[in-house]
Amino acid sequence: MLNGKDCFLYKKEVDWSLLHEGFSIPVEFQKSVQDHVVRIVRGQSKRIRFAIKTQLFDARVINQAFDEKKYAGHPDVFQVRYVPTSLLALKLREIFEKSYAVLKTLRHEAKKAECRKQVRVPEGAREYLVLYAGADEHEIVCDSITSDDIAIVRLFVDSKDIREEEFERAGEYDFKDLRARIETREQVVRIRRLDRSIGESLKRLYKYRCQICAENFGKERGVDTAESHHIEDFVKSLNNDSENLLVVCPNHHTVIHKAQPVFDGRRLTFAYPNGFEERLQLNIHLKRLR
Repeated sequence: MLNGKDCFLYKKEVDWSLLHEGFSIPVEFQKSVQDHVVRIVRGQSKRIRFAIKTQLFDARVINQAFDEKKYAGHPDVFQVRYVPTSLLALKLREIFEKSYAVLKTLRHEAKKAECRKQVRVPEGAREYLVLYAGADEHEIVCDSITSDDIAIVRLFVDSKDIREEEFERAGEYDFKDLRARIETREQVVRIRRLDRSIGESLKRLYKYRCQICAENFGKERGVDTAESHHIEDFVKSLNNDSENLLVVCPNHHTVIHKAQPVFDGRRLTFAYPNGFEERLQLNIHLKRLR
């Protein structure tokens, strides 16, 4: 078992469900959970522990059963579950008290308006729970990215003349500004490391094949050359969710940054300024925009 801080599992946006009863784990992150925390087949559930600083909290991981004949080819449905009165739920509401307050207000307003649409914390104020494999089997180490953490990184990035291509291909050392306060350096490095961890998870999911050309150029040469690309520039959005990332080969990555094509999330297509269009050949994790 890897050290918790070395094996990233999943980054989850804080929402009402997370603060009360649990959350689902998308298909692109299920393999890491199966490999490093708990291996379960469909219809099975197992107890796990969440480690938050020095405290341990009980929860369960469920691989939901469903009609496999009716939904042939459907991926596993992985869920982490606990009850609203559990110590884990209470702790999460304490850590993410700002998100909890906003969500309570939004839900109250939605109920008065008889609106059934799911509420989300507004962009720019969203917070995240980050999960890593623990030192022991069946243990998950929790970290948090709060709105205060993101605000610190936003100030740092805005104060620098950082190009997106430099950010995506550079190592963590580029963001260790010795003139910055210790708190700033720590938050920048944390979020930078998280960004690279999510990208590495996606590369493994696609077996280091480019989503555009479906090629793994380095395979025959015994190396992995795939790179992760932010659909919306990270230096502008600070969005390192998997939905904002693509796995691409170095050639396509260079061309995208040089030509600046527009990505159509509905058609999963890049449209270049000269009229050329290129559709993704591989897609497991992106949901088509409607």
